[in-house]
Amino acid sequence: CYAIFGVSYGIVDSLASSLMSDLFPEESGKKMSYMRAVYCLGGMLAPVLLSKLLESGLEWNKVVLMAGALSVLIAVFYVLFTSPRIPETEAVPEDRVSFSNFRAFVFQKGAIRVILFGMMYYGHQIGLTIWIVQYITHYLNEPTWGSYALSFYWIGALLSRLTLPNFFRQHRKLLLFGNLGAALWLSIGILSGNGPLMCLMVFMVGFSEGSTVPMMVDYACSLDRRMSTTACSAMVFFDNIGSMFIPAVIGAMISASGAKTGFLVLPLTSLVCAFLAAGMKKT
Repeated sequence: CYAIFGVSYGIVDSLASSLMSDLFPEESGKKMSYMRAVYCLGGMLAPVLLSKLLESGLEWNKVVLMAGALSVLIAVFYVLFTSPRIPETEAVPEDRVSFSNFRAFVFQKGAIRVILFGMMYYGHQIGLTIWIVQYITHYLNEPTWGSYALSFYWIGALLSRLTLPNFFRQHRKLLLFGNLGAALWLSIGILSGNGPLMCLMVFMVGFSEGSTVPMMVDYACSLDRRMSTTACSAMVFFDNIGSMFIPAVIGAMISASGAKTGFLVLPLTSLVCAFLAAGMKKT
């Protein structure tokens, strides 16, 4: 069931970004950032809401069932009210998701760098969101702060997506300095061993790197705007490869050498992302 959910999420993720690129080619990065800012609202509220539901005595499978029912309602709302209001875009014959187009995207100049960036960043982000609650709650023994850690991250990401694209016109600069900042804040939080300070640093991480996904996807689309659907689909495909492996590496490092050592994988991945961003073309 979770695999099927992953397929549906991947489709929505890639096509929503592609739609922003097609509708607003001149400022698609900003529009993608605003779209994903709304996503952050759910990321802020969901951990707190789910925690309260579980603390009230509701069984976990009932909570998942409620989330599924909400998803069905959202799908119905989209079909009836949202989809008919989306403007038509010009059909681009070249922009069909096919093996030949997929290969063409991968081998165009600059694509390998942004693909590697996406694999590393998505692995970093999923690793952070999977492990941060466990890290603060159990390894730092701060359960109260741990329950709010993800909300701190998504509040920072929300503010980032609403503001930073207005100040950084170049994708490269935002990706470079955002990931350098994330590496710094994570290092301070991990080395401190303090739950409240770690939550503050997680907020700063969210603010620093929160605009990374929309800017990264828009950069991939900017390599050839005629292939936005292929570019978005390819990025989702490769990004998820990174998200499969890096969280597992963190877990293995925690088991082998302790929580602090395992979590230091996160600032290291941010530094690798910054290195890859430094070599991107100016867009």
